[in-house]
This record gives sequence, C-alpha cells and structure tokens, in this order.
Amino acid sequence: MSIAYELGCFGYKPARSFESLGWDTYVVNPPDIPRPSKSKFMKTDKIAAKNIAKQLRSGDLKKITIPDPVRESLRGLTRQRTAVVRDYRKIKTRIKSLLLYNSIQIPEGMDWLWSLDLGQSNTNMTLRSMLHRYHYIDLEIKALSTQIRKYCKTHHGKDYDL
Repeated sequence: MSIAYELGCFGYKPARSFESLGWDTYVVNPPDIPRPSKSKFMKTDKIAAKNIAKQLRSGDLKKITIPDPVRESLRGLTRQRTAVVRDYRKIKTRIKSLLLYNSIQIPEGMDWLWSLDLGQSNTNMTLRSMLHRYHYIDLEIKALSTQIRKYCKTHHGKDYDL
C-alpha cells in the first residue's frame, strides 16, 4: 500500500506511523507537486488530494526524506533561532528609526539609550518598550545558540572541534 500527503502542519509524525504499518509513504513538498494550470488559481483540499493521488499513481511524486525525531527537533530549533534573529534585526531597525525620527544621531552600542530622555513621556515609554524587547530577544538568541552548540558538540563532537 502507498500513501502520500503534503508536508504541512502535521509534520512527519503521520509518515512515521504509516511506515510503522509497512506502508510506502510519500511525504511531498507542496511546490514540488505537478499541477495542471487551472489548479494554480483554484486550490482546495479535495482538488489537491485528487491531484496527489493521480501523481502517486503515475509515479511523478518526489519523496522528502523523513528525518528522525532528533534531527527534526534540531531543525525546529534552528528555524526558531532564524525567526528570532529576524525579530532582532527588526527591533534594532525600529529603535534606530525612532531615534532618527527624533533627530538623534546613532552612535555605537545600546546601553546609553536607557538613560535617554526624548522629551515626551509617551515617546520615552515607546523607546523603553523597544529596549525591553531588544534585550529579551538578545537573551533568547543566546539561549537558542547555546542549545544548538550543546547539541552539536554532543552529537557531532569530532566535527564540532574543527
């Protein structure tokens, strides 16, 4: 028996269950599924399911390698770190924009900002809120990076020390 599904919010857990039953399981990346030009504009679960079944029968689907749970959790951790780094860049940009909007030159470092008075209590509160978020995100990046390094050192020790 063969089964196929688009990788999405359910992840790889269903695939592992199907494989444990001895089923040939295809986890496919949605953009890699050939689609008729008409279905590029219309997509419903029913249309997608029929198309996947048709592609499975014709042998046109490409499987995604199903990672083991440990590797999958590392992927999740690195994706989270990437998202948090993106948030870090955004908050730094917002802080710089607020300073430029208030005609303040931006020197190096962030510590001096805690004592900065922008003249209006609401603007000061906005800046403090941004600085708190910046500080929190900075701590989160450090924690995530530490966990990734710890995993790599434990599981890939000889490669880690290169």
